[in-house]
Amino acid sequence: MATSPLLCFITNTTMARERTSLNQTHYDIAVVGGGAVGKSALTIQFVQHFFCDEYDPTIEDQHRKQVVIDNECALLEILDTAGQEELTAMRDQYLRCAEGFLLVFSLCSRPSYEEAVELYQQILRAKDADRVPVVLVGNKADLVDERQITKQEIDDFVASTGKSIKYIETSARTRSNVDECFYETVRSVRAANAPTQAKKTKAKKSLKKIHPGCNLL
Repeated sequence: MATSPLLCFITNTTMARERTSLNQTHYDIAVVGGGAVGKSALTIQFVQHFFCDEYDPTIEDQHRKQVVIDNECALLEILDTAGQEELTAMRDQYLRCAEGFLLVFSLCSRPSYEEAVELYQQILRAKDADRVPVVLVGNKADLVDERQITKQEIDDFVASTGKSIKYIETSARTRSNVDECFYETVRSVRAANAPTQAKKTKAKKSLKKIHPGCNLL
């Protein structure tokens, strides 16, 4: 029996949080949003440098890519998620497990934008947090004449979050900003983890002063 990509993502997420390679950190990223917004196209462009022009509804798919972001090696575990309404029951599982999110909508579809706004609230509820590493991605920016969402609307939404999320417009077809939206998600995860990491480092230093002969892992 084939192993579910979602199960693999959850398993890899758990294992990744228990270890960090010598010079490489793992990041668990979920690409979420409504159907037909280009989640798979963005992911495949990022991982394989290839544009898939045919729409094939995704149930779930997992990808892995090693990159260097701001001079630091990173291994991205990417879950390309379902966008169909009948599959939304699966969402809570990966919303809880992922560290960062690409929240994708189509600039040519107002319903997909409204769904993204609602999904952002679902992410906050699933993570039980006021701030979560999220990059809002307006895809299909190359279809200028078909655009339905204004930049002002998007700016207003981002402002309503306390500017806790970032916004990037992309085109999977032309590869515009494809790498950048994934990189910004990793940067957001790093920023969110920085206070925790700083506390751990400070705690280790304090313990070393108390127990100078101990090796603290």
